[in-house]
Amino acid sequence: MLIGIAAMVAVILGMKFILRRQKIRSPFTEKILRNPGSSILKKINEERDDFLSYGIMIMLVPVLIYSIHLSQSYFGGVKENIFRTVFFILQIVLVISVLAVLLVKRIKNIKKLRLRYYGELATGQYLQQLVRGGYHVFHDFPADTFNIDHIAVGPGGVFAIETKARSKPVLKNGSGRDEAKVIYDGKELKFPTWTETEPLAQAERQAKWLADFLTKTVGEPVTVQPMLALPGWFVNRTTQQGMLVVNPKSLSFLLKNKLLSEKMINAVAHQIEQRCRDIDLSGRGQK
Repeated sequence: MLIGIAAMVAVILGMKFILRRQKIRSPFTEKILRNPGSSILKKINEERDDFLSYGIMIMLVPVLIYSIHLSQSYFGGVKENIFRTVFFILQIVLVISVLAVLLVKRIKNIKKLRLRYYGELATGQYLQQLVRGGYHVFHDFPADTFNIDHIAVGPGGVFAIETKARSKPVLKNGSGRDEAKVIYDGKELKFPTWTETEPLAQAERQAKWLADFLTKTVGEPVTVQPMLALPGWFVNRTTQQGMLVVNPKSLSFLLKNKLLSEKMINAVAHQIEQRCRDIDLSGRGQK
């Protein structure tokens, strides 16, 4: 079995070496912009790789332990007894239990990441309606130690948009509308069965960082408005205070304002694009 595994690894490494040595190159010479949820999609793929690895280990490790047990018995002359048998069984149970826990953790992580990814994907598609109104839209903007989900730059201003995808609870005595409604009072997000404030604070922090970054790079003061997008939720706003909290389906109101000149829009968009255009399709590496 060990020889078989070694041969499989050798074949995989050999194929990778052969593919690298092929005298062909990618037709893509320029980097492209990030898509909605690019960094999340990368995490999903990493979690899937771990899931597959643990799944393979669940199948192979018990066989390996059994092979060692048999080898000790028939080639090493170790006599079979109750202690050895129980110890052998406990080893397999322990290994499978640990790997099963890791598998379940990977499944839960993938489920959470997939929800986040779908949320950013939905918001990103709704943001495209702003393009016809003179907006530039960017996704997954890489800041210092975090990513800004979306940035919209247009006549109505500069917006740093944080998307939060939240599953809807099933209420025993509530209607479908009650299950999909969140109340925003300028300070808190009151969902049907829980309350949150951190998404608001996060959106504020990210907007401030982006404003400082753009002010330095553009050379003029740039105001960035924070926005929180809650795809799939009906937002009941009880006050005009606080930031923009919206269902991204209703972003057309941003087309009404004319606050930035075309020159400033282009200057800001240029600086943002420099950091967002980092997806390498040439095969030489990708962020």
